[in-house]
Amino acid sequence: MTHPDLPLLVELQSVDLEIARVSAEIAALPKHVAEIEARLKSHVDQLALDRKTLADHQKERKDHEREIAAIREKITKYRDQMTSVKTNDQYKALQHEIEFAETGIREHEDKILEKMVLDEELEQAVKKAQARLEAEKVEVEKEKAVVKRRTTDYEAALASFKTTRAQVAGKITETSLSEYTRLSRKPPALAMVRDGTCQACRFMLRPQALNEVRTNNAIRYCESCKRLIYWAPPEVPVEAQTT
Repeated sequence: MTHPDLPLLVELQSVDLEIARVSAEIAALPKHVAEIEARLKSHVDQLALDRKTLADHQKERKDHEREIAAIREKITKYRDQMTSVKTNDQYKALQHEIEFAETGIREHEDKILEKMVLDEELEQAVKKAQARLEAEKVEVEKEKAVVKRRTTDYEAALASFKTTRAQVAGKITETSLSEYTRLSRKPPALAMVRDGTCQACRFMLRPQALNEVRTNNAIRYCESCKRLIYWAPPEVPVEAQTT
């Protein structure tokens, strides 16, 4: 006759495995949300960086334009002075200053042009990034809603499993439950024996021990891993079940 605690212990371990699985799923959900939010933040940060670069370039262009305006004022003054100089050396000196100033203007204009080319590409990139960000926000909200639903479902399942566990555990003798609890610290606490082998540690039982465990009429332990063991009949192949 089968020991009354064995089927209950098997059921209890099955429920505990489900509790562990669902608990792990619940624990993983906040991490998933954090990954989603981090992904969105990376897009937001990149867009903010591109916009800042654009703003910096616009400021640089204005600075160059102010420099050009200031240089042109100097050129105007030099030309005004050229009308009143009295020597060729003074004239040539002013002409040299004008040429030097005009070179400075061209350098500033080149830098403005360079920024304009860069900004044209960057503005297009910002527009595309903005569109991608808006789409990403929608997807993130969808994913977070799914996570929220899953959390609710998992918590309901966990509560149900815990209720079932309490019911099953209440039917097991104190001694068997205590042994199961002790061995559960390093799961599995309970292992089936199939084809003469402990399925937890793959230890081949001695013939006498195998004959004893086949009866399932007592609480027994694996000689190798010291887990609680019970006999499981051979699995019937699918082909045999359908014939």
